[in-house]
Amino acid sequence: GVAGTRILADSGSTNSSKENFTVWSNVYIKTRKGRIIQTEKLWWKQEEAKVYSDTYVKIITESGDIMKGKGMEAHESFNTWSFKEDVTGYFPNFRDRAGDDDDFFN
Repeated sequence: GVAGTRILADSGSTNSSKENFTVWSNVYIKTRKGRIIQTEKLWWKQEEAKVYSDTYVKIITESGDIMKGKGMEAHESFNTWSFKEDVTGYFPNFRDRAGDDDDFFN
């Protein structure tokens, strides 16, 4: 089969039905699309299809964008996410990716 999202962490726990889990300490996630998520604590709620963290989170996208923030809520696929506070970002080659026909830079 096709490999899905991979999660590595020093520790973790789940409930008996495996509908929810929490991982902590050196959490590293790599999604199917190659997105990388790093944090110290993260939990997943299957019924909501959401992932949460109340610690600092770093997300590196396939295009090399790096976003960081404290506290996060994301869809379990990490196609969408939002940070709660202290958000920063680095967007290499943004101008090139925006395109020459974009009036934003003129």
